[in-house]
Amino acid sequence: QELAHLATGEATYQGSYQGKQGWLWTLAVHTWLLVPLLADAVWHTDDSILAWPVPFDHVMSTKLTASQDASNREAVRNWVVAQAPSKEHTTHWWHERLPEVAKRPFDALATCEALVAMFRTRFPAPMYTVEPVFGMNEIYVSSDKHNLNSDTVFYMLHTDGPWGVFPLCGLYRCMMSCSENTQVATRFPFCSKQYTLTDGDVVGFDFNREIHDIKDNPGCVNENHRITLKLHYVVYPTCLKPYGLLLKAVTQTYNTLARLTFLNTIKPRGPWRLMAWVVLALTKLRFNTEMYAGLTNVSYVALCALVAWAVGDYQVLVVLTSFVHYFMYIGTYHAALLDLRVSFGQFKRDVVFFKGVAYAHLAWLYATNFDLAHAPLSLALAVCGYGLAGAAAAALGLDQTYFGAELGEVKPRFVTAFPYGKWGVPHPMIVGALVGLSGLACMPGLWNAMPWLVPTHMAFYLAHCLQEEVCDMYKGKAKKGMSGMWSGARRRLSEGYLPSLWVAAAVEAAA
Repeated sequence: QELAHLATGEATYQGSYQGKQGWLWTLAVHTWLLVPLLADAVWHTDDSILAWPVPFDHVMSTKLTASQDASNREAVRNWVVAQAPSKEHTTHWWHERLPEVAKRPFDALATCEALVAMFRTRFPAPMYTVEPVFGMNEIYVSSDKHNLNSDTVFYMLHTDGPWGVFPLCGLYRCMMSCSENTQVATRFPFCSKQYTLTDGDVVGFDFNREIHDIKDNPGCVNENHRITLKLHYVVYPTCLKPYGLLLKAVTQTYNTLARLTFLNTIKPRGPWRLMAWVVLALTKLRFNTEMYAGLTNVSYVALCALVAWAVGDYQVLVVLTSFVHYFMYIGTYHAALLDLRVSFGQFKRDVVFFKGVAYAHLAWLYATNFDLAHAPLSLALAVCGYGLAGAAAAALGLDQTYFGAELGEVKPRFVTAFPYGKWGVPHPMIVGALVGLSGLACMPGLWNAMPWLVPTHMAFYLAHCLQEEVCDMYKGKAKKGMSGMWSGARRRLSEGYLPSLWVAAAVEAAA
C-alpha cells in the first residue's frame, strides 16, 4: 500500500495529521477503526493467506464431451490426414497459416466451454483474466523417430519456455488430443501426474515453469497418427493487465524465434546439425536449472544480491534470503491441513534451495568469524544438533521429511528408529536445528556481526514446531470447519487446528 502511494504520488490520510500536535491519539483512533475492516476483508478471502508462499499444482485436465466439440475435432483430424503428414519426423502447422477449413474448427475448440470451465475452476472471474494466445497455437502430429534432432526434446524432461520469472501470472499450454492414442504418455514429475491423452482429452500446464516429457507406454502402439492441438492462454490478475500482456509478448516472441530453429533442426543438415545439438544442450541446461534450483528462485536471490550491492549492506541480502523456506514450511503444512493440492516436487526443490542459501550465509559468517578459543563448545553443539537432525531426516527419508505423508504423496510410515520411537526425541529435526544454531551462536564473531540472525532462525523453527503441535493432523479425525483468520472457505481441518475453530466459534457466537 505504501509503495502504491509512493508510485502514484497520492497523499495518505495518515500523512495529513502525522507529526502534528496530538497525532498519536489520532493514529490510535484511525487504527482502531481500520482493524474491523481488515478482519472482515481477511475473513472473506477465498484463498488461504498462509498458503500464499506455497507452490501449488497448476496442471489441469478436462474431457471434451459436447457433440459440437467432437465434430470440430473430426474436422481438424480429417484435414490433417488429407495432408499426408510424414511418419519420419513430427509435422507442425501454425495457426496463422491454416486454411479456413481447418482454422474455423480449431478456433472453436480453443474457445469451447469445457476449456473455459477448466481455467475458471482454477482462476475464477473477475479476479483473473484468461486470454487466448492464438499466435502460439499449432497443430502437431507426432513421429516415432526422434534421433539427434529437435524432436528428441519432447522425450527429455524440459520446460517449454524461459520466462518463469513472472510471479502472479502464467502462460499456459493446453494439449488437446484429436485422435485415438494408447502409446504416448505425457508426464509431469513435480506433481506426480501422467496422462495418456486420447481423443477429447485435454491437459493444461504452465508453458514456462512446468517440467514434463513424453514417454511410450510399453507394449502399446498407435495404429494412426497422433494428432494434437497446442493451445495457449495467458492468465493474469485482472488488475495487472499490462504485466500479463508483457508476459504474453515476450513468450510469444520467444516461441516465434524457437519455431525457426526447431523447423531447421527436425531434419538437420550441415551447420544445422550443430544447431540441433545446441538446442538439446540448452534444453538440458534450462531443465537442470529449473529442476534443481528454479529460475524464479535464482532470479529472486540475484535481485536481492543486486539490491544489497546497491545499498552497500550484506545484511540486506541475508534478511531477504534467509527465512523464505520457513514461510514455505508453515504455508505447506497449512495447505496440507486444508487439503489443497501442492506441487510436491516443486516444494521440495524450493525449500532445499532456500535452506541451502540460508545455511550458506551462516557458514560464511561462521567461517569468517571463526575463533579457536570458542571452537570446542561451538563445534560440539553444532555437530550434536545437526547430527540429530540428520539422523531424523535419514530415518524418515526425503519425501516424508518434507510432508510427503501429510500431502498424500507417500503412504504414512510411522518410524520407530532413532531418534524416533518410545524413547526418542520429540520433533528431533527442529530440536537438532535449535541445538545446532546454539552452537553457531557460541561463536562471538558471528553473534556480534549479526546478533539478530540466529534468534530469528530459532523463532521461525519454534513457530513451525508450535504449528505442528497445535495443528497435528494425526490427532483425532479430520473435521469440517471454518479456517478462521486464514481462509474464508470451508476446508478439511484437524481437530487440533484450534486457532481456526476458536475464531469460527467466536464469529458464530457474535452472529
